[in-house]
Amino acid sequence: MANLSEEERKILEQAREIQDRLEAERLEAGEIELDSDKKRRKKREELKREEQMRQSQMEAERRRQQEARRRQAEMNQRRQAMEQNPQNPAGHPGQTKGTAAGQASSNKEYWEAAKREVASSREQGARAAGTMSPHRARPLAQNGQENRRPVPQRPAQAQRRRMEEAPAVPKKKKKSHAKKIAAVLLTICMILALLFAGAYFIVRAIVSRTNYQPYETEYVRAADVMHDSDVMNVLLIGSDERGSVDTARSDAMIVLSVNENTKKIVMTSILRDSYVNIPGYGMQRINHSYQMGGPALLIQTIEENFKIGIDYYASVDFFAFMDIIDCVDGVEITVTDEEVQWVNAYVADLNSILGDPEGDGYISGAGTLTMTGKQALAYSRIRYVGTDFARTERQRTVLNAVIDKLKSANPIQLFRVVNTVLPDVDTDMDDHAMTMTLFKAITYLGYDIEQFRVPMDGTWWNEDAGGQEVLGMDFAANIAGLQNTIYGE
Repeated sequence: MANLSEEERKILEQAREIQDRLEAERLEAGEIELDSDKKRRKKREELKREEQMRQSQMEAERRRQQEARRRQAEMNQRRQAMEQNPQNPAGHPGQTKGTAAGQASSNKEYWEAAKREVASSREQGARAAGTMSPHRARPLAQNGQENRRPVPQRPAQAQRRRMEEAPAVPKKKKKSHAKKIAAVLLTICMILALLFAGAYFIVRAIVSRTNYQPYETEYVRAADVMHDSDVMNVLLIGSDERGSVDTARSDAMIVLSVNENTKKIVMTSILRDSYVNIPGYGMQRINHSYQMGGPALLIQTIEENFKIGIDYYASVDFFAFMDIIDCVDGVEITVTDEEVQWVNAYVADLNSILGDPEGDGYISGAGTLTMTGKQALAYSRIRYVGTDFARTERQRTVLNAVIDKLKSANPIQLFRVVNTVLPDVDTDMDDHAMTMTLFKAITYLGYDIEQFRVPMDGTWWNEDAGGQEVLGMDFAANIAGLQNTIYGE
């Protein structure tokens, strides 16, 4: 130390002071911790004493209640003995009956002594439990019961008691999973119903543009005419009208049958030279019936000769037919070399009617072509290649090509077709029936399509009717074949 400089001694003293201060802080921290431990231990001891006191009070109360019950039982026994033996109310054999006044005095003294004894036992029990002052006895209540101090309860017991005494709160019922699903489904159904209603009125506004042409007739369908509510037969009439309705004849007659049971569509062509009985006119070519009595007479003629029920008709002329083809952007048709010249010949005839330039719409050669409305109409009118049998087959080929195009059409194209074609259609189908049919048409387009014609092969022959060549037929065979094809399973 003697060799240390003044500055070094100051540094050494400061270091010692810092060390002493740290030691003091550690001691102080230790004392604080020690005091905290003492307080916690003291708190635990107090809680323990309180718990022991509560246990002692509960035990004393239990003993007091047992003693009270024992003394009450003794009193009951003495009262019964007194009632059974009035001369010895206390049950002692040495006592005898005295005067009435003495007896009453004895009973009164007995009951007073009993009350004092019970009160004394209760007072002792209360003192033992620590619930009553040792210097003054507590008075009895007017009803004979002691004013008792409530026994202290543990926090858990008090909480449970409050919960039991609290009014019951009704629990909120949870919706079951099934109810939630039902609510969602109901909402979806309501939305779909609104969408359907909106679409219904839109489509109905469009179909109202058709030429609704119902007809009145006294004709009653015969019982042997087959009819099925799951089969809809629509007679498609293609007339050769060029401006005069009176001279128009049914150039094409196709019964379009939609069978919802078999999920099938049947297109049945009726040859226009078929020799049939026209009601009121006798035996005639069937296409004359349309000229003589319009759709009503044609439907009656078909039902009476071929025994199938016709539900509706739809009639289109040359112009409407061409519009249908053009709306679907043409149809693919395979043309033979022999058919080319006749297609162009009928196109030339249409050009003169429409006022189109000469040569407009001519086809250059055979092969599979995408035909316009004008070309497809010319193709379906050919009757000099394969006679009328091939002609009706061409008509069904064009109609089948149109249906194939509609299957792949988008909603905009379908709307354009319906909006363009319907104003040119004459029908007895009312707006509601037409609307519902169009809604179902989306399903119908998925059905299989089958082609048929009458007369069938092997059931017809050529006849001469007053210088006209007609087709005679076996009606029984054709009726059976037609009914089986349209209504059969």
